[in-house]
Amino acid sequence: MDRVSQPCGVSEYCGFVTTTTWRCGGGAARLHGWVLNGSNNGEILSGKYKIRMRGIDAPELKMEYGMEARNELVNLIEGKCVMIYVYEKDQYERYIGDIYCGGVFIQEEMLKRGFAWFCKIYDKRCEFEQWEREARDARRGLWLSDNPKKPWEWKRDHPRNAKKQDCIQMDNGSYEALSGMIKEKKNYEEKAMEWKKKWESVVAENQMLNDQLRDSKEALSIMIKEKKNSEEKSTEWKKKWGSAVAENQMLIRELKEVLQNEEKACRQHVKQRVIWVGTSILAVGIAVLCIKWKTPPKKNGATLLYHYARTRIW
Repeated sequence: MDRVSQPCGVSEYCGFVTTTTWRCGGGAARLHGWVLNGSNNGEILSGKYKIRMRGIDAPELKMEYGMEARNELVNLIEGKCVMIYVYEKDQYERYIGDIYCGGVFIQEEMLKRGFAWFCKIYDKRCEFEQWEREARDARRGLWLSDNPKKPWEWKRDHPRNAKKQDCIQMDNGSYEALSGMIKEKKNYEEKAMEWKKKWESVVAENQMLNDQLRDSKEALSIMIKEKKNSEEKSTEWKKKWGSAVAENQMLIRELKEVLQNEEKACRQHVKQRVIWVGTSILAVGIAVLCIKWKTPPKKNGATLLYHYARTRIW
């Protein structure tokens, strides 16, 4: 929403509204809060200010729709950051200005919702009259009544009540504001302690995780070194095993050759012994026959066996 036209020399104030009370006298919005930043001819602003919305007047609290108007303003600015364009101060040291909250022109909203009158004597902006007429035609807010009483007329008929109510509202508002501020401070302190504990817990957990991560890195490094050593030893033992297998195979071949040679020699020896034994038995038999017959055999192979047997036996 575009800001309505402003005259030159208007100062800007930015603040955060924490509590709002309805000013009985004059329908001013009394905003309690701390100014976050702002400047007025180079001065740093801080502290507490009373602001009267320029160009409008709202019902007093005891008037019809007084509480509704107050609640409507609370809903618009309570606990929110506001921008105030200050024009001047009145005789009650109140700042007269336009109030914006989140890009919303508060006077416009109050007029359109039917919870304020346009003060033609103090403000000549035609759009204010148009917004009031729009709410009156739509019968919004206080315009539900056929002839709602204007606040300046009501204050004229109730001068003492107005002043007394003003003081009561100021005192009650200050007490409520102080009580609310104390409660908020206590809540903030409790939340701060809670968040501090959570933060300390997170820091401790983070430290523990860092320690575990460091230990894990060290353990992983040791495991990598051990794995590398195991691989090297495995390769070395694989080579030794291959060499032992080759040597074993060579020994097996040599053993087979030795066994084959021994078996061959044994067979040859047995064959020779069998032949010798058979020959000896044959010679003995021939010799026995010759002795029995007393005659030598003829000069042939038998003769040789005969003489061989005689030499062996006799």
